[in-house]
Amino acid sequence: MRAILKSMTNTETEQMLRTIAGDGAYERGLEYFKSGNVGELATSGAKTVARVEGTELYTVTMHWTSRGFDGVCDCPASDGFDFCKHCVAVALTLAARDAELATLKTGSVEEQIRAFLLQQDKAYLIDSLMEAANNLPGLSQRLSLRAAAAAGQVGLKSLKKEITAASPRRNIWRRQEVYRYFERFEAVLESIVEVADDLPANDLLKLVEHAIDRLNKSLERVDDSGGSRWSVQHQINALNIKAISQMEWSIEQQAAHLLGQVLADPYDHFANFKHAYDELLGEQGWIAFYAQARKRLEALPPLEFDASFTEASEHISLCYLLTPWYEASGDISQMIAVMEISCHSATDCHNIAALYLSQGDTQQCGTWLAKGDAHLPAQRRTTELHVTYFEACGDPARASEIQHTMFRDQPSYASLKNLLRLAELADTYDQTQATALEFLHKQLQGHVYHSQTAAMILARMHHDLGDLDAAFDLLQSHVADESLLLEATGWFKDQPNRACALVKSAVEDCISGKNKRAYRRAADLLEQVARPQFNVLGTEAFDAYLMTLRESHRAKSSLMRVLDAKGL
Repeated sequence: MRAILKSMTNTETEQMLRTIAGDGAYERGLEYFKSGNVGELATSGAKTVARVEGTELYTVTMHWTSRGFDGVCDCPASDGFDFCKHCVAVALTLAARDAELATLKTGSVEEQIRAFLLQQDKAYLIDSLMEAANNLPGLSQRLSLRAAAAAGQVGLKSLKKEITAASPRRNIWRRQEVYRYFERFEAVLESIVEVADDLPANDLLKLVEHAIDRLNKSLERVDDSGGSRWSVQHQINALNIKAISQMEWSIEQQAAHLLGQVLADPYDHFANFKHAYDELLGEQGWIAFYAQARKRLEALPPLEFDASFTEASEHISLCYLLTPWYEASGDISQMIAVMEISCHSATDCHNIAALYLSQGDTQQCGTWLAKGDAHLPAQRRTTELHVTYFEACGDPARASEIQHTMFRDQPSYASLKNLLRLAELADTYDQTQATALEFLHKQLQGHVYHSQTAAMILARMHHDLGDLDAAFDLLQSHVADESLLLEATGWFKDQPNRACALVKSAVEDCISGKNKRAYRRAADLLEQVARPQFNVLGTEAFDAYLMTLRESHRAKSSLMRVLDAKGL
């Protein structure tokens, strides 16, 4: 029977095929189509041949004509003549392909390319793919491994050689060379991931170990300060997940294996392992993972105080694993227990003391604080933790004394405010304030860095007291740093002339750098800060300022070029 299928809607196609093949053949052919029983369509000119999986594998041949196409099949029902269910399935597949092509041809460039490729025969596609593979090592690598896998020639030994060849031990530091090095390494691992399902799970685990070992050796000689290796690590994790999931292991065994890998990691290959392995382990797997980490930590021998990093490395690694886990659940007591096991330095003691203090346990806080202080010189026993501890213990005088020392060592406005607050609690406000102000005024006469810091603190005090005149005078006479001046600009929102004066000084500070980077920063300030600030004074204020600025710096040709490029 001749079948003619013109361009028509889905409903019209169904009606036509029901008429040609009959309702029974159409329904069975529709099931074949939906189930994907139609194999690859091989089109050459006006002829399309397809294999359809039925009781056996049958061949359907379609011939396009000016009115539509003919369809015949070699199954017994068709006998090379009737339009059978297999012909229906192929006709529906062709109609679906033509509909997809029509949509793709009006879509993006990528969709149009896809539409073009769908119409090409296998020989053309093979030639095109081989040509692309010759120019793209990564694609060539993937195709080579897939071909070897299809031929049953992929094994542990050959894949290890591929990894080794992709990660030669060479001294590399130039950024582009480093990038290309890890790009080749990644391509090999990506290819192995694609054929991983054809390999025994034990072999996959050995490949992961080999890949990690090769990456570690590479990082001994390759300068990867730019982080190019992260794509390689991603592929190693993907391969590792496949390997672990294919092993017939219990959740506890999976967790134990991953824990061993994480603890043996010298280069942070498993830095984001929690996210990467979340789907593999699941909630129960993580519970097992951290339970085993805790058990392993508790089984370690006690650490001597001031133990070396090598001696304490496993304690430290396990502590770093466990504390975020307990912190996420809000279990501070377990965080403390873990940190106490791994404690071996004054810093560790102080961290434990801080956790006890967060729970309101000043007694334990004091014990651990004293334990840490015993191993520190006197000048390092003045920290915010000490201040908070003595205040919590009801001793504001001692807290104020420590805060005063901290303020003198590293003056800041916040430190001064806390000092005066504590002094008020200790009934020593006037004396403490006088001493602090005397210190700041002496700093005004010292090194420029200290004088600017002191001037900013004093100016902020005057600002808070409402004395903007005194604050402005201090800024003008002692502060030249751009960032400090811009910070102070906001204090004078109601005094635009003074705000503009500070912006001018900030611009001059940039220009004083006398290099292109400094000039570009000055131009950015003019555009982003000075222009809107001067516009408050009037529409012509900024233009007048800019004219004066250019005149005063006209000898700086590089600055003039930067300003010209900005249109200033």
